[in-house]
Amino acid sequence: MSRYWYWLLPTIEQERELARLMQRLATQLGVRYYPPHLTLGTARYLELPALAGVASTTDSLVGSSSRPPVIGQVWNRAFYLPIDIDMVALQELRQRLQLHEPASPPHISLAYTENFDMLKSVAHHLSLPDLPTQISFDRIAIVRAGNWGEIWDIVVIHSLGRRCLHC
Repeated sequence: MSRYWYWLLPTIEQERELARLMQRLATQLGVRYYPPHLTLGTARYLELPALAGVASTTDSLVGSSSRPPVIGQVWNRAFYLPIDIDMVALQELRQRLQLHEPASPPHISLAYTENFDMLKSVAHHLSLPDLPTQISFDRIAIVRAGNWGEIWDIVVIHSLGRRCLHC
C-alpha cells in the first residue's frame, strides 16, 4: 500500500536558494538530495479533491528561521533548520487534510545521512550562506513515499490560494 507525504514548499525563489546549499551538502556527504520542504504530515490515501479545496482556501504560511541549523535525530540523522511557524494554522491545515502529524517539530532538513560523524565534520567546516530569516510556504506537494533512499514521486503540487500547478 502506498503512503503519501504532504510537504509545504517554500516560494520558488527561496526554494532555489535553499536547494543550492542542500545540493552542495548532498554532494559532500554522498547522499540523496531531497527538495526543500517542511513536512506537513502523512496519509495512506491520496485525496486530491480535499487538497484542491483546502489549497484554494488557505493563504501561504510564513515561518521564521532565526535559529541556526542543528544536527540531530529527525526521521534519520539530519542537518536541519528549525522553523518557527503558526502552529494553530499548521494544525488546522493538517486536520482539514486528515493527516497524521509528524513526530518532529517544524523544520527544513538540509541533508540526511546515517553517517553521523561525517555529518558533524561537514557541518563543522561548512560556511553557511545567509539563510533566509523568513520563509514563505506557498505550495503543498503530495509525494508518494518509497523506501528510504529511493526516489519518491511528486504526485501533485497545489499553490495555496490558487489552482493546481503540477497535476
